[in-house]
Amino acid sequence: MIFWKILLAHALTDFVFQPDSLAENKGKITVLLVYTLIFFVVSVVILLPDLSYQTVTALVCLAVFHGFIDYLKNRVQKGTAKTHWLFFLVVKMNLAPLASRFA
Repeated sequence: MIFWKILLAHALTDFVFQPDSLAENKGKITVLLVYTLIFFVVSVVILLPDLSYQTVTALVCLAVFHGFIDYLKNRVQKGTAKTHWLFFLVVKMNLAPLASRFA
């Protein structure tokens, strides 16, 4: 159940709470940090009934990892479409074990 709540937090962060100006400027570290903080806060609010020390620690790790992925994605976007698919595949393969922890 926690996995689905985190997925909801991610969707809300990307499509509801992220203004276009934030999405367009994720190449700047300060904007990326704001985005990562928004993801963390939305995740905490959604997971409020399930919060524990372990959950908060996992959310901090997820937020940092999420910000790092977005940073890498912005660096790779200058590459070819083939690079995009390779990057997407590598990221999803690395997230699978983490996602199974919360499923």
